[in-house]
Amino acid sequence: MQRVLTEIQEQFAAEPVGAGIGPEQYVGVVLTRLSAVWSRHRSLMNLYHSFQHKAEIKANRDALQHFATKRLVILLRDGTAGVDARRARASAWVLYDMLMSSLDSVVHLAEGERPEVAREWRRAISTYISSLQRN
Repeated sequence: MQRVLTEIQEQFAAEPVGAGIGPEQYVGVVLTRLSAVWSRHRSLMNLYHSFQHKAEIKANRDALQHFATKRLVILLRDGTAGVDARRARASAWVLYDMLMSSLDSVVHLAEGERPEVAREWRRAISTYISSLQRN
């Protein structure tokens, strides 16, 4: 499980943040990469959902969440999004939860049989990012 969580963290780290890529493009790239991780490790993801509250898994999951949200804060504060620091921190947590929920529902729960679910999650995430940039 640690190996999978590390692989997930690497997907958040792989795309350069602050190098001119916009939030929607970044999220699209990360979702594609993470979908591949979820698919490759489908059986482990089932185990993860069963044991996610065990102390050692929770600690690793929390470390991943902190890492990913720091990356998202940088992205949201970048000139392409221009969200202020306080809102970027809160929004990064929301965006992270949306990304993970998207992956769970599309890959883990729907098992790829409902492509419209994936489209709706992407629309929801895109709409959320757009609302941050407008407000």
